[in-house]
Amino acid sequence: MKKKLSPNIFARFYAGLINPKEEQELISSEEIDTLMKKQWDNPKEMKSADRKPDFDALFHKIDHHTSKQKPLIKLTFLKIAAGLAILTGLTAVLYFAFNQTISPAQMQVTSAKGQVVDFTLPDGSKVWLTGESSITYEKTFVKNRLVDLQGHAYFDVINNNTPFKILTGDIDVEVTGTSFSVMNFSGSSEAEVILVEGSVNVSGTQNNLIAGMIPNEKLIFNKTSGLFIIEKVNAKELTLWKEEKLYFSNTPLPEIAIALNQRYGKSFRVENNAATYNFTFSLSGETLKETLELIITLAPVTYRIEGETIVFEKAELK
Repeated sequence: MKKKLSPNIFARFYAGLINPKEEQELISSEEIDTLMKKQWDNPKEMKSADRKPDFDALFHKIDHHTSKQKPLIKLTFLKIAAGLAILTGLTAVLYFAFNQTISPAQMQVTSAKGQVVDFTLPDGSKVWLTGESSITYEKTFVKNRLVDLQGHAYFDVINNNTPFKILTGDIDVEVTGTSFSVMNFSGSSEAEVILVEGSVNVSGTQNNLIAGMIPNEKLIFNKTSGLFIIEKVNAKELTLWKEEKLYFSNTPLPEIAIALNQRYGKSFRVENNAATYNFTFSLSGETLKETLELIITLAPVTYRIEGETIVFEKAELK
């Protein structure tokens, strides 16, 4: 009977405690996907590592194996190494995913629920992703700066002669060098772009220009009607989430709920009788409990918990 992998093998590998024989067993095992999913669902198990990860050793191993193994092994090994980064419980979670929906010529970076990930693209541009967001790009990215975004991201784009284009499935955003955020979740009725510096052009999926934008503008695109509006905003305040801060200025509770979902990885719902309240406050390192208690002190609203969902509703006057 074939020996099963130890459940804590990922923790041992990431901590640099795995021996060559165990490493080979991990790379060639048929249990990898099942075990990775189990670890993904139970990230606290990674805390069993005996010491802090040795990043230099880890990336040396990645380079060593990807230069020697056949392509199939190369992708499998990178998948393992990437999974380790997800499962550690670090503040930022980085996942280079190779799966059936991603071709070998593509790279994908995904953020876990309730996390903010920051990383650098091959051209030097920086990207921040909120929870449950991802971008996919070709390995030839430097020659063709094209990324596919699912979710919410902030881009600080290096200026060069090659246009930088973000595809979201409903709108496309094209720049050469600038700082801005783009949000488009599949379950949302709207997509939005916030421009901090520079200029961007927003177009439809048929390359029809929707609008050009200047700094401190927010474009909101209705995915059903195809209509849009542009508002004047304080762009730097609205993009503080990349620094794990949030700032709300006379913001409706439904919009706050969306931001809290990305920050804490929890589902929120706002009842109609509480949707008309606006709030002004900021968050830095507050826990979810502290944030909820702050909100109910600022307006006559309360909250209840229904399973995995936090529901805001108007408080009854006593």
